[in-house]
Amino acid sequence: GGYQGHIGDYDESQRQRAIQEIGAILAALQEVGGRGLVVPAGWGLHQYATTRTAEEDFAVLSDSLRQLDAVAQTTETYIYLEPLNKKEDHLLNTLNQARRLIIENDLKRVKIIGDFYHMNLEEEDIDQALRDNAEYLGHIHLADHHRYQPGSGNLNFPHFLEVLEELGYTGDLAFECSIEGEDPDQAIRESLAYLRGQ
Repeated sequence: GGYQGHIGDYDESQRQRAIQEIGAILAALQEVGGRGLVVPAGWGLHQYATTRTAEEDFAVLSDSLRQLDAVAQTTETYIYLEPLNKKEDHLLNTLNQARRLIIENDLKRVKIIGDFYHMNLEEEDIDQALRDNAEYLGHIHLADHHRYQPGSGNLNFPHFLEVLEELGYTGDLAFECSIEGEDPDQAIRESLAYLRGQ
């Protein structure tokens, strides 16, 4: 992510380092006209999971995000909070969990990333998750069920794009996936054509 530590880190010095370095990145983004930074709660911290309760995790994440929200307001940037699947991060896995952090902490410059690879693993109903959190969506990651380009797996992206359009989503959509195929450039072109309904 371009910074050390995690906002949900169990090592307080690493958590504070993450907050400081993310804040510095937001300041740099302001200088070049950047919008914001993708920030997950953590990654690969499962070995510490039993040392805090879920509510203690929530409190730690809340403190980190309140600090970063203040920086984002000053720099006019955003934190794009990304729920990951449970194999990668046990702290934040669903859009609803991210929304709770935003609402209960009255965060003004924190938006949610909807990553289709992770949503496919963690959301009971992707449609409903998008609808329930439409107001807070700020960025979309595109990857099929097996983490390759859209159209190469079994997710119905034309339908999901229709849902996003219906919801009035105007943020960015970015490929975050590996590319499957002998000719990666052609595979990307085909994926884009699939997404455009061509």
